[in-house]
Amino acid sequence: MTKWDLIKDYVNSHDIITRKELKISNLGGNTVDNYINLLRNTQFLTRIGRGKYKRIIKIPNSLSSSKLSKIAYNYELRDKLMKSLIRKQKLDDINNS
Repeated sequence: MTKWDLIKDYVNSHDIITRKELKISNLGGNTVDNYINLLRNTQFLTRIGRGKYKRIIKIPNSLSSSKLSKIAYNYELRDKLMKSLIRKQKLDDINNS
């Protein structure tokens, strides 16, 4: 399992993510910070306090770290992806309730 997979699994299993908890999992501080910045730029996370983040939407399992890096700074691509993910999550929520 890669570091990206570990972070993705952790973020998807928690609504509130703290930087300190991610660092405990032996991923390295710079790695965690880089992934948090990418997740914030792609709007999967939003900052709610110092070192605290709220998950806005679940990260798809098919999203690789290289794709994350590409969409983090390509606004058109990011907007298309986020719209489709939000629609998919709403449909899943409707189907599950």
